[in-house]
Amino acid sequence: MKRSHWKICTAALFVVATATPTLAEVLQDPRPTVGRSEEAKQNDAAFDAQYRARRNSDDGSSAPKADPWGGVRTPVGQPAAAATTKKSTKN
Repeated sequence: MKRSHWKICTAALFVVATATPTLAEVLQDPRPTVGRSEEAKQNDAAFDAQYRARRNSDDGSSAPKADPWGGVRTPVGQPAAAATTKKSTKN
């Protein structure tokens, strides 16, 4: 085989390898809700309604969150506290 044949075969193998997952996804059941019971569909609808209600509700989540490092940082506008004790060192 010539070198160009190897290149063509390699390219074809690459195309097949990249297309296989896509093809497998397309071949799966396109409508998973078909064949489900009415009770299951009602449960799904109730769950979705609860999810949307919680997501859209304003339960105070818009309030600013507490700063976890608030006790470590100096407040804005105040100078950092200087060390009041001086350590003596021996040389």
